[in-house]
Amino acid sequence: MKKSIILLACLALWFCKKDDSFTLNITLINEKPCKIYLEKPENDTYIVIDSAEGSNPTVTFSGKLSHPDVYFLKITGRKKSIPIFLEPGTHSINIEVDTLVTIPTVTGTPYHDLFTRYLESSASFSNSFDSLYTEYRKLTDAKNDSAAKEVVKQIDELENLRAEFVKQFVQTHKNIVGLYIIHRFLVYTMDYQELKKTLEGFNKELYPSSIYRFLSERLLTLEKTMIGKPAPEFKMENPKGKVISLSDYRGKYLLLDFWASWCGPCRKANPHVVELYNQYRNENFAILGVSLDNNREKWLAAIEADKLTWDHVSDLQGWKNAAAKLYGVNSIPRMFLIDPNGIIVANWLNHEDLNKKLAEIFYDNHARNPLSATHSAQ
Repeated sequence: MKKSIILLACLALWFCKKDDSFTLNITLINEKPCKIYLEKPENDTYIVIDSAEGSNPTVTFSGKLSHPDVYFLKITGRKKSIPIFLEPGTHSINIEVDTLVTIPTVTGTPYHDLFTRYLESSASFSNSFDSLYTEYRKLTDAKNDSAAKEVVKQIDELENLRAEFVKQFVQTHKNIVGLYIIHRFLVYTMDYQELKKTLEGFNKELYPSSIYRFLSERLLTLEKTMIGKPAPEFKMENPKGKVISLSDYRGKYLLLDFWASWCGPCRKANPHVVELYNQYRNENFAILGVSLDNNREKWLAAIEADKLTWDHVSDLQGWKNAAAKLYGVNSIPRMFLIDPNGIIVANWLNHEDLNKKLAEIFYDNHARNPLSATHSAQ
């Protein structure tokens, strides 16, 4: 009797043991012979987990997995990878390749069907953006600036509508698809509080996933660069090879300006930054430009062409710029305003906000110290 009880207990443990592996059967539709790579995102790169020849219509991958996660399929001859939502167990999906679309349709599991519904629901936004950008390019080519500005307003309004749509979708789908949508469509537009609130409510089983870990790291970076936090210190070389430290500017208000020579919006904004610099350069104010260039000649040429007479640094690593990673910069132009004590007093600034903030700071300084105001006006 005792042996029977022990045997039953062992069987119960065996059947209750959580599956920690996956099998993925892929059926390719309309695809020519190719090679397929199953990749997993890790930090700033992708690790190849497995590969197979796609000469047959069905390909099978398998591996260890204890929690839902996002992997990617890379098909030779295609520029963009395909997101694949995996969880422990056996899954079969169909990948229908259409030469008219960038990303093939993937169906066959609840997660993939959900993501397909999301893409279909959001397609109207993509179409509208395409139309507006086409109109914007026509107007700028025709040098019709006033009409182009109106189109930019429409683009901004549409971006806000899309962001709200995406946020609502995520709120009702707290699963691996929701995490991926945050990562793909929302994360770089969110400040610390927004991202923290959005991540609330996700199941703990998703915490080990690569996407959740990335979003958690992003949250920590945003927390370090919040208003009221000490600006993270860094050192970088200027065009002459001299090492410049952020702390060199203690005692001054510093505008930390992330930009690049190849960034159209940055170059378009530079005249406004020059104007502000000339207005406040004698008011205990400095600018440090951090370039995300990887071409030294183009970087220096842009500094000269745009008449950017303040200090500049770069490690010429493009988007892998060390300071940009430290400050969580994933779109440019991006600016932080740092006070004389090294504390961040403003971020996520557009030029209108920057103008108001500087006017507020230096007006207050003059109000407190009339002699300083008289001296600076001479």
